Amino acid sequence: MIIPCQLQHIDQGFTTLYDYKNKKTHIIKLTEQDHDYYTTLLEETADDDLPEYLESDNRLDPFVFYDTASKQLVSVPDDDRLSLFY
Repeated sequence: MIIPCQLQHIDQGFTTLYDYKNKKTHIIKLTEQDHDYYTTLLEETADDDLPEYLESDNRLDPFVFYDTASKQLVSVPDDDRLSLFY
């Protein structure tokens, strides 16, 4: 199942995600590529340079999509599925 979560923290190759719907925190290990990408994403968030679909009420915690089956972050779902999350 793919769920939207807020990316809250990255430290030493791990990230903390918060799932508001299920009120759960997930800590996952990032691949090196994901670590670089999401670290940059957090930096862009701090600079207010984030795509609208990833913005959240707390601008320092952008939304990402987490696949609970593979326990990995996934790219943005296709546009026709995006409405399922909002």
